[in-house]
Amino acid sequence: VLLSGFLLLLSLEINDTYAAAKHSIFIVALLVQLFLYCFAGQTLEFQSEELAYAIYKSPWYTFDLSMMKNLPLIILRAVNPQQLTAGKFVAINLMTFKEILKASVSYLSVLRVIIKR
Repeated sequence: VLLSGFLLLLSLEINDTYAAAKHSIFIVALLVQLFLYCFAGQTLEFQSEELAYAIYKSPWYTFDLSMMKNLPLIILRAVNPQQLTAGKFVAINLMTFKEILKASVSYLSVLRVIIKR
């Protein structure tokens, strides 16, 4: 995102509209793809958080005995939400999307100031 934004700024500086349009489309496609991954991770997190509550709200008292014995284990496992991760390094969710955008814009503004000098 940062490199493409930098190339977009350079294209705008030299008035190259074709390159600027190309970089703009690439940035939009990159951000849409990143958002879709982050949205899927956020949805997985929300759904897995709701699982324990859904099991608790179910008519568990009507289940057979073997199923009732498994319910506490299932609820205990469902308390920790499942997450998509990037190499087990960072969770992929909307907070990550926000942080990536924030860092990219910060670095891009620093590069823009350096170019102007």
